[in-house]
Amino acid sequence: MDREEGMEFEFRDKRRLNQDEALEDKQSAQEASHQAHCHDAQCHEHMHPPYENAGEEVVMPEVNFINFVANLSTDAIISLGLVQDPQGQTYTDLPVAKYIIDVITMLQEKTIGNLDDSENQQITDMLHQLRMAYANIAGQP
Repeated sequence: MDREEGMEFEFRDKRRLNQDEALEDKQSAQEASHQAHCHDAQCHEHMHPPYENAGEEVVMPEVNFINFVANLSTDAIISLGLVQDPQGQTYTDLPVAKYIIDVITMLQEKTIGNLDDSENQQITDMLHQLRMAYANIAGQP
């Protein structure tokens, strides 16, 4: 007699939620978190400014390593107070800037041998500029 003949299997989904319920729970949690931090419409406008070009096609840059590192560099430049953030504010947050510079350095180290000469030179130049800007700003009284 074959072992499999008399055996029956029952599959039960033991997950707590189906996909729709999980999405609803996630949205509810996000709304609750937002309401806990923001109590008025002005806060919502600051955190989620309206998209000015609604209806227009947005062209996103190519997804590649250098664009990714350039995005990180932009965040570091904003944290150094050299340019305004998307809401038009300028601030200096040196610990965040240092962290981002360290992340880019780690990426450079982890990608040794995997970048072409142009990519390697671009990330080296970005890091040099960020480190010089950090040193200048951190050294100010």
